[in-house]
Amino acid sequence: MNKKSFIPAIIIVVFCGLLSYANSFNNDFVWDDDFLITSNEVIKDVANWHGAVTQELLNGTHTNYYRPIQVFSYMLDYRIFGFNPFGYHLHSFLLHILNAILVYILTVYLCALLLKERNTESKNNKTLKRLNFIALFTAVLFVVHPAHCESVSYISGRADLLSAFFILSALLFYIRHFDLFKFSRILYLSSILLFVFSLFSKEMSLIFVPVLIIFEVFLKKDRVSGVKRLLPFIFIAAFYIVLRLTILNFSAQPIFAKASLYSPNSIIRIFSFFKGVIIYLWLLIMPVNLHMERYMMPAVRIFDAHVLTFISIAIILIVFFSRCRFRNKKFFIFNITWFFILLFPQSSFFFIAILADHYLYLPSIGIFMIIAYGLNKLYLRRKYLAQALFISIVVFFGLLTFSQNYVWRNSISFYRWTDKFSPASYITRNNLANIYAHLGMEEDAIKMYERALEINPKIESIAKNKSIVEDNYIKRYKDIIKSKPKSAVHYYNLARLYERKGMEEDAIKMYEQAISINPELVRAINNLGSIYEKNNRFDDALAQYEKAASIDPGFAKAFFNIGVVLANQGKLREAKGYFEKALEIDPDYQKAEESLGRVIWMIKASSAP
Repeated sequence: MNKKSFIPAIIIVVFCGLLSYANSFNNDFVWDDDFLITSNEVIKDVANWHGAVTQELLNGTHTNYYRPIQVFSYMLDYRIFGFNPFGYHLHSFLLHILNAILVYILTVYLCALLLKERNTESKNNKTLKRLNFIALFTAVLFVVHPAHCESVSYISGRADLLSAFFILSALLFYIRHFDLFKFSRILYLSSILLFVFSLFSKEMSLIFVPVLIIFEVFLKKDRVSGVKRLLPFIFIAAFYIVLRLTILNFSAQPIFAKASLYSPNSIIRIFSFFKGVIIYLWLLIMPVNLHMERYMMPAVRIFDAHVLTFISIAIILIVFFSRCRFRNKKFFIFNITWFFILLFPQSSFFFIAILADHYLYLPSIGIFMIIAYGLNKLYLRRKYLAQALFISIVVFFGLLTFSQNYVWRNSISFYRWTDKFSPASYITRNNLANIYAHLGMEEDAIKMYERALEINPKIESIAKNKSIVEDNYIKRYKDIIKSKPKSAVHYYNLARLYERKGMEEDAIKMYEQAISINPELVRAINNLGSIYEKNNRFDDALAQYEKAASIDPGFAKAFFNIGVVLANQGKLREAKGYFEKALEIDPDYQKAEESLGRVIWMIKASSAP
């Protein structure tokens, strides 16, 4: 490694990381942070260490995550910062910076090995600069990429940071023990110990064994010695798997028994893996609209566009690498293999419908190294173009990361953003509704509970929460009405609450009271008509709608409602006129447009011979 380049490179990496995450330190606790931190009694006292070692991460939830080192890291944070989220965010950021530095160091060594630059040629300053340039750009891409926000800005994503730190450190020590003969045994044993720590940070750290295997296959020729070196890691991995399947299995059912609708179909799993890989690669290239609760429709056929794209790219790469001869073929194959091996355990082959940005934390390094290599090639030919491209990419990704941090600012911003891109997640809507209820925003809470129940009406807890908020809201409005008995708006709001709860007689009384105070309150008049219509009191409903339309000729909904009643009574031509009037007032009134189309069709059908 070029020692003169090391310090400036690290300064650049830290500076880019700090600029990208500067606005994250004041973010609040979000989502699972409540279970892992603010409501977690274990982290409040170091004497509870045995709980961290013997319990799953979310005790009693049967999620089957066993990550004691993650819990210990929260213990440390609580000891220093209490429940001030600033300290937790700072800790995560520092881990991310350390990982980026490790990426830089590892890239230098891996490039030196893969690009065959460790002989006398490596003493050339140009070669050293080349290696450091590739390593620097890889590390900068890693530290600023927006996909990593889910691991850094989200405190509960700490497992990714910890496991990455131990895996990268273990790999670095494993590589260096070949060269530093004086410290060879110490470095090798340290690599084994760091691997154990990684397993206690995140289950997917088992993938370190295949990583070592590809290192031995690509870079070491002595197969017998390689197997001997790998045996302790393989033994530890096997022992860990046995523990997790027995005494450290916290699942309500055996791990291997978990299944989904598509689980038995291996072909669908393979196709879904192909689809997931293409989506992940696109996220690395164009990381916009990142969000949690990311679901993917499984690929059930080969003609899926993503599957065909994957197969096409795979064929091109296979043909290219098998037929073309070029010096650094091993470099590309190693990094592509790195990406696939580190992604596979968390891919859609296993989690068939689930994608997550944080699954890219370690796999992305392989792709970043390839991009950095390509940029270095461009630099040798067109220096200023390469520099401009380098700066543009870093600024673009850094700004996206800075913007993404605002999503994690607090629970409301997080759930609102997530709901925008995951409309099928009733959990997101329920959690946002709970926050609204806690903040006294009952109207917003009720609306969000209703939206959650639209997705899954069978969840009794959501219906119960909605009912509780409605009851509290009704009680609050009753108290307000006692102090302000002449407020038509308060009677109107109370009537709407009664109507939502199905208490229609009480709603009618409140609407009538609101109208008696303010005879021109057209929404109350219109809603009263809606209740009459639901109960088949069509003449009463029509009278209320006509009254609302006469008071406010610009109230399109009243004209639409009149049209609906008339259409139900078989008066199609009259209904047609009212639908047209509603559209004249509001040209974007979709329901009126659809109803008008149906009425016109029915008129034509009835007049046909």
